[in-house]
Amino acid sequence: MWKQRGRWQVLLDMPDAFNTSTLIGDKLLSPQMTMIFYKKHKPYFNTGNIRNYDFHCPPPESACIAEFLQCSEFAKHFAITPEAPCLNIPDSAKMQAQQYWQNGKIRLLLCPQGSQRQLPEQELADLLNGIPADLCSRIDFMLGNTAGSGAYLNKLQSLCNKNIIIRLAPALTLSGYIALVGSCDIVVGVDSGSIHVGCATAKPVLGFYANHKGNLNRWRLMPQPGIPYLMVVSRRKCASANDTFDFPLEEAVIWLNKQIRKCNNC
Repeated sequence: MWKQRGRWQVLLDMPDAFNTSTLIGDKLLSPQMTMIFYKKHKPYFNTGNIRNYDFHCPPPESACIAEFLQCSEFAKHFAITPEAPCLNIPDSAKMQAQQYWQNGKIRLLLCPQGSQRQLPEQELADLLNGIPADLCSRIDFMLGNTAGSGAYLNKLQSLCNKNIIIRLAPALTLSGYIALVGSCDIVVGVDSGSIHVGCATAKPVLGFYANHKGNLNRWRLMPQPGIPYLMVVSRRKCASANDTFDFPLEEAVIWLNKQIRKCNNC
């Protein structure tokens, strides 16, 4: 923020709450204009006592974060058409990511852990155990590398059928990880950045979400046109978007096997 101080005309402040670090960061950045969107009420930091912005553009409750600009001050002056997020990965990064996969196999990337969320090992194992044995031998299973992924992999592997061999992805930079996601065939993950990167890189995505209305609206999947996806929502009403457990898996198993067979036919 200090290195970029005074260089920006517009800051789009997207986080859903004011907090100490973002307030300090915004002050250091010192843009010419700041636009905020949804800010949940907190006792000490809220729109009633914080005025570090020029425009407040609260979106409808049903709006996804990728649609916020359509509700912004800019929309009063420009036509902003809805578009699915898209990431273009440099060819050099694509080539680097290819080396992490086994040649000739379907590349299934597992991303069951987010910063505060985790798909239970047993539930992910139940999903993977629903893949027919004849297909498992054709799949390269890779687990995304994050904090605690080693222990998670050990437990997950112990719960999976013997013909399912899961490898841990290497530790990568952010750009390297984005390229890894873009190099796979299918992404299976908990509600986190990984599944959104999967959508933005035009991959079929199977995402697992807490049954939390606000979060489902804000962070629903927005795939590229024509790319299959499935959002699986917890059976129970959740007080927190981090309650990612107790999922109905029947439809998910059918969806995943269908996508695997599509890849196998390719």
